[in-house]
Amino acid sequence: MESLISPDSHVVLFLMVIGAAALGIYSEYKKWFGKLSGILVTMISMSLLSMAGVVPVASNPNIKVDVYEMVFSYFIPISIPMLLFSTNITKIIKESGKLLVAYIIGAIGIVIGCFIAYSFIDLGEDSGNTAGVIAATLIGGSVNFIAAAKILNFSTNPMFTATIAVDNFVSNLYTLFLFLTPSIIFLSRFFVKPKKENLEDKDEKQLEEKFPITMERIAVSLFIAALIAAMGNIIAPPITKSTTNRS
Repeated sequence: MESLISPDSHVVLFLMVIGAAALGIYSEYKKWFGKLSGILVTMISMSLLSMAGVVPVASNPNIKVDVYEMVFSYFIPISIPMLLFSTNITKIIKESGKLLVAYIIGAIGIVIGCFIAYSFIDLGEDSGNTAGVIAATLIGGSVNFIAAAKILNFSTNPMFTATIAVDNFVSNLYTLFLFLTPSIIFLSRFFVKPKKENLEDKDEKQLEEKFPITMERIAVSLFIAALIAAMGNIIAPPITKSTTNRS
């Protein structure tokens, strides 16, 4: 099914992407959706637009969307260093062990759940492939979904597009549920409330007052982020080539 906005309508499609991002940032600042993060608001907005056929689907291998490729190729590599500027690396290293254990438990649960669903839901000859790509996307994201679909020769199957739509819809609902779970009174008692949350918010406000956002700081941040992304782009090919030759 063709989208309302053509993949070749670059400016209009770029407007939709920027609009979804702006909605997420502004809604989080104004607390329009309670504790729902701006990132999730942006994800849900674009997912709804793609499912409604307004914008092209990013995970469709048969459609080339230059705007999406620009975001994936340039915006994301530059934005990752900028996100890490304010990250407590020491805290991440200390807590990475717990996160890894939680990730492994979650991955095992997904695999078991897919086996159970495969046993109860009959999709004919496509049942196994559908369960495989769903497990892949829930464990490793959309990139993993496409990789698994190609390995299983599922990308040319008529069920492929329907599986993408179901995956986006259910995954977004589930992510929304996870974000809202701590705010549900009945379930909030099962979560450990951080004692230093208020202190961290206070420290963050004091830091913002001490180092306000200015055009000069934005320019320097963009330059450093672009420099890091460029260095990674230069270093990656020789490392990849060396690894490939050894294997």
